[in-house]
Amino acid sequence: EPLLLHWDGKLLPDVQNTTASRIAIVVTFNGQEKLLGVPKKERETGEAQAEACLEAIKSWNVEKLVKGLVFDTTASNTGLHRGACVRIEDELEQELVWIACRHHVLEIMLSDVFSLICGSTGSPETILFKRFKKQWRFWHEAPMAVRAPFNDLQLMKVLKEYPHEKVAHAAQAAISRHLWYLSEHLIGLSLFDDRIDTETKKNMVQNFQCPKKQDFSRRIVLSDETPISNVASFVTERTLDIFDVLTLDGKERAQLFL
Repeated sequence: EPLLLHWDGKLLPDVQNTTASRIAIVVTFNGQEKLLGVPKKERETGEAQAEACLEAIKSWNVEKLVKGLVFDTTASNTGLHRGACVRIEDELEQELVWIACRHHVLEIMLSDVFSLICGSTGSPETILFKRFKKQWRFWHEAPMAVRAPFNDLQLMKVLKEYPHEKVAHAAQAAISRHLWYLSEHLIGLSLFDDRIDTETKKNMVQNFQCPKKQDFSRRIVLSDETPISNVASFVTERTLDIFDVLTLDGKERAQLFL
């Protein structure tokens, strides 16, 4: 089975009533998960996180099965030159699928909006913030990766029509920095979204023939010229790579759509 590699830093209790910074490293496959380790992390850098992850997957002899990375969207993870994701990819010598944590992305957007409306606060989560999240559809659907591309498009459209201009601008600015699920890779998840009509999915399949973009970006940067009418407009030949995450012979199976 192909594996998704997850990691996340945590402050955990240590000896002598102290705490230690550790990184939890997990792989998931076929609806299951396996904890590979929780090593101490002396430095909060992309290099340190990549080293810990690589050591873990190599010690379990599963590095050749890793097809995707799941992570929070911190600079130490996503940096183009020193981020953990780039370092892991370089070491494994293959192009992996990057899967950003949706909850973390939405937290960034909500934080920017709440700071604009309520001002900064020393509390990590205000009561109002928690209450809003419980009633927000996009938050509840954040764990559903197959819904993420369509939800991102819907959210962008909602914000364009939102009457409070300053709030809309703050939200748009935040979410526009994190449109991971509109990338050539992850847009393919929409094929499994039951809300998307058959005609759109047929257009997606046709667009598998479109050449890969030379300036491939893990996250889409929207411009005024970017079409956001439907998910099919983001699909290219590179989208087929998402099938490698779903099954080891994914590309061969994906050809059945053509």
